[in-house]
Amino acid sequence: MIIQEAKKLIHKEYESDDGLDALFRMSADIKEEQVALFLQALQCLEEHYASKHVIEKS
Repeated sequence: MIIQEAKKLIHKEYESDDGLDALFRMSADIKEEQVALFLQALQCLEEHYASKHVIEKS
């Protein structure tokens, strides 16, 4: 996964009605694959920003 894909996925999970943010707040069932993909996106961000002292605003 590249950084642009990771950012889009995280944004989608936060904004969409069936995203992880909404599902967690509703205590709804969450697909294991959805969580795994989200964690992969977070790891991508972690690797991308690990050596940076400043994170650009987007």
